[in-house]
Amino acid sequence: LEGKKATDTRLAAIAVGTSARGGLGKLSVRGSDKVTSIGFRTIARGCPSLKVLSLWNVPLIGDEALIEVSKECHLLESLDLSQCPSISDVGLASIAESCPNLCSITLESCKNIGNKSLQAIARNCTNLQSISIKECPLIGDRGIATLCSSSSVLTK
Repeated sequence: LEGKKATDTRLAAIAVGTSARGGLGKLSVRGSDKVTSIGFRTIARGCPSLKVLSLWNVPLIGDEALIEVSKECHLLESLDLSQCPSISDVGLASIAESCPNLCSITLESCKNIGNKSLQAIARNCTNLQSISIKECPLIGDRGIATLCSSSSVLTK
């Protein structure tokens, strides 16, 4: 979903419409100021088989949304967060702690994600193969070092 097409109402309709089949396996939301954590609550509850989640430039999605995803979508394998200023270590750590199948993470221009997230990822995401981090000012050497020293399957 992109731009004006992405709304809480549309997310709710998608969740309801696909829930009989286990919900969506992949969801990408880009460039919308009409999607909030409320919309993501319905997606998380209606789509427990979600494996791929991509959020780009979605300023109203916060930690509450990721916490809800972490409670309901334990099969998540790929997470892409870009330009999501309302997401912090709290939300990302919740995903890391509850989604052991994560094998790919992209973090770009997320100003409130820092070393605590990487420490949670290092502790819990033993299948992580790839992580990309760009322009996240709170992530420092300590977080990167913890991540690198903990993973034997990290290749990228």
